Amino acid sequence: MKSLRERFEEKVELIPFHPCWEWIAAKNRDGYGQIWDGTYRKDGRNPKMRGAHQISYFLAFGTFLPQGLELDHSCRNRGCVNPAHLKPVTHIQNMINSPVSLISKERAKTHCAYGHPFSGDNLRIFPSRPDSRICARCHNGRSKLAKRRMRTLARSL
Repeated sequence: MKSLRERFEEKVELIPFHPCWEWIAAKNRDGYGQIWDGTYRKDGRNPKMRGAHQISYFLAFGTFLPQGLELDHSCRNRGCVNPAHLKPVTHIQNMINSPVSLISKERAKTHCAYGHPFSGDNLRIFPSRPDSRICARCHNGRSKLAKRRMRTLARSL
């Protein structure tokens, strides 16, 4: 039986003048390579699959990631297994680095939906939601409107 390293290496394509190592075998629905790590699930029949990028990191550095960390593809290519492109980060940092995550899209905005800039005194960040930015002008306007409605409702009672 072939070793994990041998099985891994036969499923990697090195493209000349391209820094990524392209995974050419099975991929999951998100585009990450998959490989059997040589073990089985608890039932003893179904093989345990791992991300090919995780195996690449293991083969390069001799260890799996510590609990609470995941691998960030610095090249933004989910099919890449080049260990030089894989960096251990927290989940929140991985989301911030990803160009398609909601967090990174929010952080890329420079103005609110009404055109007010997210800068200076007009920028609010709540401690309970550190990854979302709020336009102070719009937020204050909504607060004033809510207070006005409450006063009107109180008068009508």
